Amino acid sequence: MATAVKQFCNDFGQFSPDTDVVIQAGQEPDIKAFQAHSAVLRARSAFFQSALSTTWARKEGNRIVLKKPNVSPLVFEMLLYYLYNGRINLDEQDGIDILNLLVAADELLIAQDLLGHIQDHLITVKTTWLETNFGLVLHAIFRHSSCFRLQDYCLLQMCWRPELVFAADDFLEYDEDILSMVLEQEDLQMEEKDVWENLLRWGFSQIRPRQSFNIGSIGKLKKDEIQNLYEILKNCIPLIRFTDFSNRDFSDHVWPFRDIVPDMIRFEIEKIHKNNHDTFFFVSHSSLLLPRCPLIRIDSTILHPAQAAYLPEWIEFAQKNSPASTLTTEIPDPTRVTYQFKLLVRGTIHGFTPRTFHERCDNQGPSIVVLRVRDTRQIIGGYNPIGWRGLRRNHWQYTCDSFLFSFGSKCGSIGDVASDVRLSRVLPGCEAIYDDPKFGPCFGKTDLDMRIKFDEGENCSARKQCYKHNIFGDVNGSGKFSVDEYEVFQIYKA
Repeated sequence: MATAVKQFCNDFGQFSPDTDVVIQAGQEPDIKAFQAHSAVLRARSAFFQSALSTTWARKEGNRIVLKKPNVSPLVFEMLLYYLYNGRINLDEQDGIDILNLLVAADELLIAQDLLGHIQDHLITVKTTWLETNFGLVLHAIFRHSSCFRLQDYCLLQMCWRPELVFAADDFLEYDEDILSMVLEQEDLQMEEKDVWENLLRWGFSQIRPRQSFNIGSIGKLKKDEIQNLYEILKNCIPLIRFTDFSNRDFSDHVWPFRDIVPDMIRFEIEKIHKNNHDTFFFVSHSSLLLPRCPLIRIDSTILHPAQAAYLPEWIEFAQKNSPASTLTTEIPDPTRVTYQFKLLVRGTIHGFTPRTFHERCDNQGPSIVVLRVRDTRQIIGGYNPIGWRGLRRNHWQYTCDSFLFSFGSKCGSIGDVASDVRLSRVLPGCEAIYDDPKFGPCFGKTDLDMRIKFDEGENCSARKQCYKHNIFGDVNGSGKFSVDEYEVFQIYKA
C-alpha cells in the first residue's frame, strides 16, 4: 500500500495534466510539491474550501500554489491518496507518522471517519508506542478537539497509571498547560504528596535544567530563584489537593516550601492543618480543592496506589477469558467503575496465624492477598476468585481465574514502584488454591504457601509448580521466607 501511495503521488501530474493546484508540503531539506485538482480538494476537505478561495489563493501561471510547511511529504502523500481513493493503510507506518497524520487530518478538516480510524488504530495497534511516547501524544492531541477518542483513552490510562506521565523521561519538558490538565484530573491513582513532589521537580527543572532534583534542593535556591519558582508554579499550585495531606506530610512536604505557595492558599491550608478544621466544611468556604477520588480505594500499608492500579485490569482480564466464571462479587469493566478493597486482616493488627486468617477471611468472597517479605521487602501476593472457606476436606480447589503477582522491592518514586511488575496465571488443569483451616492463604502446591506463624522462621515459601512463572526471587534458592506484614482485601465496586 505504501508503494502504491508513493507511485500514485509521483505519477499524478503525468497522468492528470489538468491539475490546477500545487501543494508544497514540508520544510527544507524535506520538501515536496504535489499536484491536485481543486474540485476534488474542495469536495473532500473543508480546509481546502477556504484555502482555495480567491482571498487565500496565490496563483503561479494557471495553478494555485499552497504551502503546508507543518505537514511532512510522507504524511501529505497518505492524505492525498485518501482524498482521491477513500482508502488508507496504517499497518506499515511508524507511530510518529500516524500521530502526525492524525494532526494533519484534523487541521485540514478531513472527514471524521478518517480521524476515528486513525485514533482507533493508535489505541488498538500502537498501544506500546503510545505508552512509550505518552508526553508527545498528549501535547499533540489535546490541542485538537476532534481527537476526543484518543483524548479519552489517554486520560483513562493516565489516571490508572500516573507513572506514564510522572516517570517519563520527557516529563520535565511538559508544557504548563498540559501539566495543568494532568493535575486537574479528579481520579489520579497517586498519593497527593507524590503529585506535589513531582510538581516541585518540574518547576525546579525550569530554573536549573541541568541539576538533578531532591526534596531538599529548593532550600538551596537563591532568593531570586525562589521568586522565579513562585511565578512558574503559581497557576499549578492551586490544583494540588492540600486537603489530602496528613498533618505529618503537610509538615514534611509542604510547609518547608511555603514561600512558593500563593498567600491565600498558604493561609487556608495552614489553618486547616494547624487548627484541625473539618476539611469538607472548610473547603466548601474556600478556594482549596477537595481530595481526589482515585479509581481504586485501598487502605494498604504495603501497596502503593500505582501498584494497586494493576489489580482490576488483571482481574478483568481473568474474567473475560474464563470459560466459566465463579466470581460472586461483580467485577465489571475497570475503565468504568471505582474499585474498593475492604481490609479483612492485617498481620501487625490481627496476627499472623492461620486461625486468625480464616476467622476473618472465610466466606467473604473473592479476595486479594498481599504480603511483604522480611529482610528483602519484596511485595508478592495472589488473587483468589472463589473465596476462602476453611475446607476440612477436598482442600484443593480449581479455577482458571486465579493469579499470583510480584512488585519487586522498590518503594521510592512512582516510577520505581511499578518498574518490576510480574504476573503469573494458573496453568490449565492445575491445583489453583489450597484451602485448609490449618494453613494460611496458599496458591498452587508450593507457588505461594503460608503456614503456622507467617512472621517467624521460614514458614512461608514460593516455588513455581502450578502457576506459569516464579514470583519470588531469593538469594539462596530455597524459596522460603517469613513476612513482616500481610494483608487480605475483599473486592467490590463503589
